Amino acid sequence: MWCAMKTVPAQIGKGFVQLALSLAMTSLCLFGSTGRLNWSNAWILLALNLCAIVASTVLLWRDPGLLAERRNAGAGKNWDKPIVFIVVLLGP
Repeated sequence: MWCAMKTVPAQIGKGFVQLALSLAMTSLCLFGSTGRLNWSNAWILLALNLCAIVASTVLLWRDPGLLAERRNAGAGKNWDKPIVFIVVLLGP
């Protein structure tokens, strides 16, 4: 139990670094392509990304096993894999 608790803060710290890099790259692509910062849709997208990453980090902190299970793409049902493949190709 103690070993698992010790790795959770390290994973959360790694998550915040990934958060910062992800938001920085997304911001650079969005605002760099338009050349302006007053694009409200881009700010909404960044806020949604931030909320999703923070929610995932909280989930990791509360139940690391569940998040590890969800991240394992190979653990899905056989009937679900073609659907996921199509969604990845075509987008949501």
